[in-house]
Amino acid sequence: MKGYATSYQEIFDGATNERAPVSSIEIPIIQRDYAQGRQDGATTVIRRDFLDVLVHALTTSEPVSLDFIYGEVSDGVLKPLDGQQRLTTLFLLHWYIASRAGTLDAQAPWSQFRYATRLSAEYFCRELTTHTWRPEEGEPVAWITDQPWYLFPWRTDSTI
Repeated sequence: MKGYATSYQEIFDGATNERAPVSSIEIPIIQRDYAQGRQDGATTVIRRDFLDVLVHALTTSEPVSLDFIYGEVSDGVLKPLDGQQRLTTLFLLHWYIASRAGTLDAQAPWSQFRYATRLSAEYFCRELTTHTWRPEEGEPVAWITDQPWYLFPWRTDSTI
């Protein structure tokens, strides 16, 4: 299997001579829950360090390697076997930045991100990409949990 260095956005840029086209990402049912939302001390440190690396990459011209993400592409759908946490974080960061910039587009290629693990997670991702958060509306978490489309059971859903 050949690897390709790419950005999250470039995953959706179309096929090359060596790479299959990707039109969406689907986190398969075999994946574990999204750990970045956990509140324990170790996860907090990992999250802070990871965000520091991403901020450094965004504010300098130095690319960052997020190790490898691998899986299969079938009918244009990338189903990662490893890298679900990294892809989810990149999806959420793209939503955050597009919201802040006022350029959120639910049809943008990067927004074609779905979870097969739980229908509620798939619904959450779809709703998130159709609603723009603005900084003056408070912190993103508080804003999201106050939205009419936010379902109360999601407060305890570890995928969300």
